[in-house]
Amino acid sequence: MKIACYIFITLISLVIVVAGIWQAYGLSRKRICGCNGVIVLATIGEADEVLGGDNPLRMYWPVVEYEYTVSGQTLKGERISIAGGKTSVRSEAEKRLRCYAVGKQVKVFYNADDAAEAYLKNPRKHIWSFLCWAFGMTLFGALMNFMIWKVVP
Repeated sequence: MKIACYIFITLISLVIVVAGIWQAYGLSRKRICGCNGVIVLATIGEADEVLGGDNPLRMYWPVVEYEYTVSGQTLKGERISIAGGKTSVRSEAEKRLRCYAVGKQVKVFYNADDAAEAYLKNPRKHIWSFLCWAFGMTLFGALMNFMIWKVVP
């Protein structure tokens, strides 16, 4: 039983650690460039989502569209960040939307190899998030295995 617990916890932890490192590595390999853009649409999106059970939960998120020019070609983007921005509290989504007023000049971060992949927040900041997640899962796996060693007969 103890061996099975070790293997299970180790495999789960390893999968998550490898996924975090893989995401960080993939993000670090992208050539991210910056340019100026302008917000052309800013509103709140909303939808009912069933997250568990039968009761739908109303979710809100900022919907932002912006235009930017790369190598003489004008492109449209709608991603703010790699991270999702949904919330069940409308006022939180409205608060996030305040800094993206229509007509506002913004910095756009785009992938130099695929200029259509663009964000308003620098995606490289998430490299550390992925690495911290991987490190945290390594500690979690080690702690769980230690607990199994001490508790499971």
